[in-house]
Amino acid sequence: MFRLDGRVALVTGSGQGIGLATAIALAGQGADLAIVDFDAARAETAAQHVRKRGEKRVLALSADVTDEGQVTRLFDRCVGELGRLDILVNNVGGSGGSAIPLENMSLEVWDRVLNFNIRSAFLCTRAAIPYIKQQGGRVILLSSMAGTSRSVIGGVAYATAKAAILGFTRQLAQELGPAGITVNAVAPGIILTDRVEKAFAAHPTASLDRVLERIPAGRHGRAEDVAAAITYLCSDEASFVTGATLEVNGGINFR
Repeated sequence: MFRLDGRVALVTGSGQGIGLATAIALAGQGADLAIVDFDAARAETAAQHVRKRGEKRVLALSADVTDEGQVTRLFDRCVGELGRLDILVNNVGGSGGSAIPLENMSLEVWDRVLNFNIRSAFLCTRAAIPYIKQQGGRVILLSSMAGTSRSVIGGVAYATAKAAILGFTRQLAQELGPAGITVNAVAPGIILTDRVEKAFAAHPTASLDRVLERIPAGRHGRAEDVAAAITYLCSDEASFVTGATLEVNGGINFR
């Protein structure tokens, strides 16, 4: 079920956290992988971790996915070495320390958060389309509970960026459907990655325990929970799902 044999997937920000869990899940279903991280050493460490699980073709690549030239070279190298591209997972994102009131927020912080989340998705998706169009495939974008309702700790720039991902997803699904490409978003809730735990620990009022009380499933999420949803959306079983947002949050709802 959800087999991806013969397909090539590129996952941005896959040196750690949800991105790494996604790379492991896709490779476990038979996909060849391009693991991408800004930190070259972290990308290589992640690739070695995936290779040890028995997968044959795992490529470690480093790039700043907010830089147009680096993104172009990234996709050229991926296809040059792995032969094709079927799946793009735009995992790169984050709040970038933007949990401050808008009236105190600098334009630099605003631009950094939107560039990290939106510019990266735009550049990577645009670069991927000509390759994925050759046979059809999948584009997955990472939104957040911050985009579907509100952020607990991320702030207004992060919530804005993650909401923009949803509009990008819906519109792009219409544009790319005739080419045999589905486009979907995944919106995680509170997922206990190292980054999220550190962010909660540094926040003056937010508490993981208090958030847990709002989660009907009775636990915080794991990176593997999000990776499983992404794997489904990449599979043949999801061929009639496009323009959708799959919320992976244990039932929490701040609407």
